[in-house]
Amino acid sequence: MPFFKLSHDLQSVLNDLSALAGEREVRVRKLHLDRLELDSKIENQSELGQLRLDRDRLQVQYEIAVLKRKIREEDRQPPPVEIKLTPSQQAALKKAEVQKQIDQLRMEQSEVLGRTRDKEEQMRLSNLYGGKLEQLFDQLGKLL
Repeated sequence: MPFFKLSHDLQSVLNDLSALAGEREVRVRKLHLDRLELDSKIENQSELGQLRLDRDRLQVQYEIAVLKRKIREEDRQPPPVEIKLTPSQQAALKKAEVQKQIDQLRMEQSEVLGRTRDKEEQMRLSNLYGGKLEQLFDQLGKLL
């Protein structure tokens, strides 16, 4: 009987080894597939990296070409014609500029005084704006 039991135990161990060998073969194949997949990913990443470098290089070359074209176009254009204004045109332009400054200063004065509640502060600001407005009116009077 002990021989039969040993034979049975041996057969059981052989069956277990056979099953383990099959599982090992499956694991080895899966690992091999995983390795191939990783190698493929590494190769793809390397190719993508090179393609990105190529794209960046081409982008810089394009930008350089655009800038060179703009420079050539600017070189071809005649210089802007300087317009000479008559003294009366210059005076009218200066008058309009001073009048615009007066209008802006009045609007600013109105806004600032509207926000201020303190009478002394209002008086101080009113004198400040009044002095600036007086200077602008003097300039305007000289132009008329």
